[in-house]
Amino acid sequence: MTEVFSAASHHDILALIIQIAVLLLAARGLGEIAQRLGQPSVVGEILAGILLGPSLLSSMIPAVGSWIVPQTAVQGYLLEVVSLIGVIFLLLITGLETDLALIRRQARIAVGVSLGGITLSFSSGFLLGWFMPATLLANPDSASSSHSSWQQRCRSRRYPSSPRSSWTSTSCAEMLDRRS
Repeated sequence: MTEVFSAASHHDILALIIQIAVLLLAARGLGEIAQRLGQPSVVGEILAGILLGPSLLSSMIPAVGSWIVPQTAVQGYLLEVVSLIGVIFLLLITGLETDLALIRRQARIAVGVSLGGITLSFSSGFLLGWFMPATLLANPDSASSSHSSWQQRCRSRRYPSSPRSSWTSTSCAEMLDRRS
C-alpha cells in the first residue's frame, strides 16, 4: 500500500526557516571576518558549518542544537532540498561565468592540474586506506567533493575574469568529475 502525501507540519517549516536564517547569518558573518583576516570568505563559511554542526554546538548546547540540526526525517529532507537547490544555483552561475576561450587557451595546463589533483587524491586515499584502520577512513568521494568550495573561493576573489587564476583548472576539473 502506498503512503498518502502529507505536507510538512508548521513546526517543521518553522525549524527550516530558523535553520536557514542561522546558517546564512553565521556563514555571512564568519565569511566577512575571514575576508578581513585576508582569507577567502569560503573559509569562514566552512567554519560556520563546523561550529553549527552536530558535533560542536549541538553537543555543547543541546537546546540550541535542536533548532539548528534537523531532528526528524522531514526536517532533514527539507534542509537537504534547500541545500541541493543552492548547489544547483552555484553550478549554474559557475557555468554561466565560465570563459570557454580561456579554457581552450590553457586546456593543457588545466587538464594536467585536474588529472594531477585526482591522481594525488586517489593515490593518497589508497595509501591511507592501506595503512590506516578502517574506522578512521573517510568517504572515497573526497577527491572531487571540494570543487564547489574552490568555485566559491574563485567567485569571492573575482577570479573568473582573470587569466592568471586557477579558474580554468577548477572548471576543467569539474568537467572531468562530471564525466567520471
